Amino acid sequence: MFVKRLILAVTVFSLMGCGDDNDSPTVIVDEGIPELNEMHLSLQGLKKSQNDSFISHYKNGIYLSTFVNNDILYATAEDAAESVVVEGSSYSTTITQENGVDEADRVKYDGNNLYIANNGYSEYLPDTDETTLVQSSVRILTRQIDDTLVQVAQIELADDGNNLSSINGLFLANKQLSVLSNSHSFYAYAEMGLDIWHPQPQQFSFSLYDVTSVDSPEQQVSIDIDGYMISSRRVDNTLILVTSYTPFIEGVIAFPETDEDKQKNYDLIQNTEITDLLPKYTDAAGVSKALVSAEQCFIPEDATNKDGYDAIVTVTTINLDDPEQLNSVCVNASMHGIYATPSSVYIYGTENEQESVIHKFSLNGLLVDYQGSGNLQGSFGWGQTNLRFSEYDGYLRVVSSLRVDDEEDRFDHRLNIFSNDVESKSLDLVAQLPNEQHPEKLGKDNEDIYAVRYFGDKAYVVTFLNRDPMYVIDLSDNTNPVIDGELDMIGYSSYLHPISENLVLGIGQNIDPNRFTGTPKPEDEVIEGAKIALFDVSSEPRLLQEFVFENGYTPAEYNYHALTYLKQSDEKHLFALPIEGWSTTKDDQGADIWSQEVALQLFEVNKIDNNGELSNIGAITPETDVNQYWGSWDDRSVIHGDLIYYVHGVDVWQGLWSNPHLVNGPY
Repeated sequence: MFVKRLILAVTVFSLMGCGDDNDSPTVIVDEGIPELNEMHLSLQGLKKSQNDSFISHYKNGIYLSTFVNNDILYATAEDAAESVVVEGSSYSTTITQENGVDEADRVKYDGNNLYIANNGYSEYLPDTDETTLVQSSVRILTRQIDDTLVQVAQIELADDGNNLSSINGLFLANKQLSVLSNSHSFYAYAEMGLDIWHPQPQQFSFSLYDVTSVDSPEQQVSIDIDGYMISSRRVDNTLILVTSYTPFIEGVIAFPETDEDKQKNYDLIQNTEITDLLPKYTDAAGVSKALVSAEQCFIPEDATNKDGYDAIVTVTTINLDDPEQLNSVCVNASMHGIYATPSSVYIYGTENEQESVIHKFSLNGLLVDYQGSGNLQGSFGWGQTNLRFSEYDGYLRVVSSLRVDDEEDRFDHRLNIFSNDVESKSLDLVAQLPNEQHPEKLGKDNEDIYAVRYFGDKAYVVTFLNRDPMYVIDLSDNTNPVIDGELDMIGYSSYLHPISENLVLGIGQNIDPNRFTGTPKPEDEVIEGAKIALFDVSSEPRLLQEFVFENGYTPAEYNYHALTYLKQSDEKHLFALPIEGWSTTKDDQGADIWSQEVALQLFEVNKIDNNGELSNIGAITPETDVNQYWGSWDDRSVIHGDLIYYVHGVDVWQGLWSNPHLVNGPY
């Protein structure tokens, strides 16, 4: 049995070689099989393939991959770039990357009903000292007259007992609930003595429910799609799915050593119909259809008959008003990230952290049209990679990081600005920072990038090693970016949330710089823990206020959906985010007893004379079973007027902004 992907919700590592047609290493096989270039990610643009050229490139890649322990870890993209404020809204919604582009999340709220995706949380059974797995489902709770919540329905995720399923995210619009879920089934590759796990053929599901009557949601459509979901977006009534797919071929021999086995693999792959190697989707009636055809696929411009790649990335658009209408295009390459605007989708990939390629597609309803490609040196980091992307005034701004062989300074960070030439199908580099006129580099020696954020014609970049320099970059002239200011402070921000042109909220960690030097801490040692800070970036950036939660952390550091934001007025902005920590007490014998502490911390930013003031006005603290551990990593909250709903684990607690100590629940 032959499989070649190990799927995890982390980032992408590539174990492949690189090169081009002239210097690529060749795979030497026996006389009956052609010599092929080693598989690599092409940095060139794309061309709409002829049927035969795509088939050759794809099958070459499938054959080449039999020689490689190619356990690529795919990422689900967690994305954020611009602050999105729903003007006039009385309740908070999911923070999204761009105005007009919705994103899937675990929790959705429409002002009266709360939709919560529960992903198989384990429940502790004190009588048996064991845990039981809760089936993944969507809870629907309705707000009552007294603002308490009552569960009115529950949508159970299909589970045949053989697969591990989890909900990837929810979309809610126009009384329609979209549920995206992954299904994984694993087996050990024991016959080869390898201590690794491989997935069987991957599938994910898209289900659409009419929730006009929330107590009886009606399923309108259910579609199973081959592949693994990288990310998703919704623009108006169009759902956009970006997925990866690697074919599963029964009988292919992994890591063939003899010429006989190599020939067997080659013949089996060549004799397999192309329709059996492309992803399909299956509707609720069990009818299987092609998700994409060979004619809808792109291959690299520089591809020859000696090249190949074994994976495809598919961009699929679905009409939510008529889900039978869908359209797909595919790229025969490995891509690991997505950045989307209301009119564009960018997909990107990186080769060995050294070089990256970006492909741009336009969006117009269901139509997805290739616009051009560009490449740059370096990669886009390891978490929330499309925070580094922003399209503005027709330009694409991207921050890249190149690892260099220099013990004194291992990183070369650059801001790159591209212009799209549709006629030549290219993304042309028009400016970079640093440059000859502005040689000041981004980051001190050996500092990596921890956060990037854009707001209009400004960019904010945080680097960190021992301290946190935050750079403010002026992008008002796209051909001449300039560092406008720099703030050096203790710790770092790993997420930045612009409030206005002058104010930015930072979320990260307070770190004692002495911990990395080996020197003793001073008497007035730095308190380490989760940090929420407010910055004035109107001119030279400065710290206005900060709050540190000792030995704590917040999932909002790496997943902006954990942050809740509501703009009540130009002068008042509300934020809520979970903070998790641990404390110890002594038992009768003097041994430490560790206990988890989780609370939803509440903050206000009030503008005073164009400045701002950050206040911590309290916390919603749920009462949970001491034997029950639900980490805060998946916590969410909703602010509705003075109301707060805090989702922790499978439960919801209710509080008031004006009196956060009064907590009701769980529901």
